[in-house]
Amino acid sequence: MNHRDDIDGLRALAVVPIVLFHFGAGLLSGGYVGVDVFFVISGFVIARSIAGDVDAGRFSLRAFYVRRVCRILPALVATVLVTTAAAIWLLLPEDLVTHFRSVAAIGGFSSNIFFWRSSGYFEAAAQTRPLLHSWSLAVEEQFYFFAPVPLALLHRRRPGWWLPAILIVAAGSLAASVAMVFTAPTAGYFLLPSRAWELLLGAAVARASAAPTQRPAGREALAALGLAMVAGSMVLLDEKSAFPGWNALFPCIGTVLVILAGTGAGRLPVVNRLLATAAPRAIGRISYSLYLVHWPIVALFQYRSMRPPTAIEGAAMLVVSIALAALSWRFVEEPVRRYAYRLRALPRAQWRVIAVGLAGSAALVAAGLAGAAAGGWPERFPGYRPVAISGQEQWGGATCFNEDPSQPIAWRADRCTRTHGRGGRVLLWGDSHAAHYVPGLVAEQAALDRELLQYTFAGCPPIFAYFSAARIGCSRSNARVPALIRRYGITQVVIAARWEEVPWRTLAQLHATVAALQRLGVRVTVVGQSPIFGVTPQAFDYLSGQAGHPVGVAVPRLDPDVIALVRREAAGADYVDPLASLCPAGACRYRTGSTWLYADDGHLSAAGSRRAARAFLVAAVRRR
Repeated sequence: MNHRDDIDGLRALAVVPIVLFHFGAGLLSGGYVGVDVFFVISGFVIARSIAGDVDAGRFSLRAFYVRRVCRILPALVATVLVTTAAAIWLLLPEDLVTHFRSVAAIGGFSSNIFFWRSSGYFEAAAQTRPLLHSWSLAVEEQFYFFAPVPLALLHRRRPGWWLPAILIVAAGSLAASVAMVFTAPTAGYFLLPSRAWELLLGAAVARASAAPTQRPAGREALAALGLAMVAGSMVLLDEKSAFPGWNALFPCIGTVLVILAGTGAGRLPVVNRLLATAAPRAIGRISYSLYLVHWPIVALFQYRSMRPPTAIEGAAMLVVSIALAALSWRFVEEPVRRYAYRLRALPRAQWRVIAVGLAGSAALVAAGLAGAAAGGWPERFPGYRPVAISGQEQWGGATCFNEDPSQPIAWRADRCTRTHGRGGRVLLWGDSHAAHYVPGLVAEQAALDRELLQYTFAGCPPIFAYFSAARIGCSRSNARVPALIRRYGITQVVIAARWEEVPWRTLAQLHATVAALQRLGVRVTVVGQSPIFGVTPQAFDYLSGQAGHPVGVAVPRLDPDVIALVRREAAGADYVDPLASLCPAGACRYRTGSTWLYADDGHLSAAGSRRAARAFLVAAVRRR
């Protein structure tokens, strides 16, 4: 089927905002939607290819997978190998182990599942994982496993069902995507069921022989509207936007409109003609390699510098990324593409290609597992000595700190009354960022003079409106709080959480929880966000060269908009700002001498918890 130059330009429109977004371009706060544009393009190109092969009488799964192997694996494997060589040089042992696990996941076509289970796309820690971007390739690979046979059968036997059948499945996937924005946002971002509709939208229009209207003015309007929808999404959306869900409709439908406007005979609309010019086409040709190489560069930079790039550094990395992508296209992608074309009539050679592809994937799995088993080769950094830091073992175990997301907390008041006093009963309710205050409050119970009942659940913020399909026990556990208040005569509720991980719309319901608690006759204290560093303090200490200093200080990585929203939502309750005490002048002390104040990238150690209790929490609980 005829190659479309404007589709190459559309790929450029997808990849450039992704790269600029990752390199810190402030105007493209929604540049990440370029991935969604890619998904639509991939669905369109794949379905169009399948339909063309069926019409020509040459469709076979063998030939389909040969093209996919040759298109995806060579450049991907080359990027993984070069990135891993750099990772062995740059990453500390525990982070190198995580990297090797991601390599194994890439080999198993499941890196989206790996990153779903281990992090969120926008989390600070995720921004230093060199292969995070491979999640989108895994989504496409999984789609390629399920889609070819149904699409070929539809086109061959029920061509009239093509559009309605695809749209019905896409509608189900879109419904799942919208629901998961609220119930399981990380899963919704990474997994195929909530992303398949984007590829299916492209597939739905793959058999179109002409634009919906052949009037030149109508095609111009379609293309202009599509471009506006894509560009508007890139400018107006940001990391706090509910995504993918309904917000992904705008770039995806916009991409479909641009594709449709350029379909058929006659003069192309201005937008499509511009996309088909030399510069966008050139960038579009190297878009796959550019997507592959740019993220390891910025991720490793952020890992070692422990900050985002400046504008000048981002520009330099952009130039390097384009140069490496051009080399990858010239010496990896293009030779393999031509080789795959020559194999179209050679079945035995095609089987060899598939066998080599499977062997390469298996080699990545084996290398990843072996590298992870090696423990990150700590001898590479002889001065780095991570130590176990106390804190979490004092959180009350499974009874007082639930880590089973499927079940509500199996709570017992006798075991979870952590302090004793004569000043009334206080319920400490929240997630692990509530639990990390317990060691300090226990140590300071004489000054506290309260009975403190601990009610904490990992990853479960203390908001009645919160629901997550990934933590189905959370909402049931939270719903018990009013009964606990009545049964045990609670006079004060202290709520704390890692607020920055709470979905924005749910966080905006914090005020309703405060009001509901106050109607029960209790005093409510909201503890704001505590410091988050993005890397463990021990890693920061070593990489920043502070290991020999008597005091270690770092600037936390926090979203000021989240902090401001929590403060506003806490109106009517007592609000406590941990940052005011723990991070004077914006810098946080994470170590004093050999005493670590944080156990990991955000949880207080036992010593840090006691410091927080003395600095602000005991006074906040005792306040009348």
